Amino acid sequence: MMIELEFNYILDKTPYMVSCSMTIYTLCIAFMRKAVSVMHEGVISLLINRYDFSSSLLWEHIEISVLASVIATIIGGLLGMFIRI
Repeated sequence: MMIELEFNYILDKTPYMVSCSMTIYTLCIAFMRKAVSVMHEGVISLLINRYDFSSSLLWEHIEISVLASVIATIIGGLLGMFIRI
């Protein structure tokens, strides 16, 4: 329904399509907007319905990021001292 409404809106704005490729392009854009909307709804419902999973996943991500930063700082500092010598 949403794709039809968007496509009809586009057709009303541009009543004479230049070519078939423009029509295909328009249909692809309408389809992608709908797909992204459905995807966002799915991600939001996953975050809400499985809060325990989402929070543990977020915490693991933060731990990995901090660990990577610490390791990079140590390696960078040691290499910096080694190069300076």
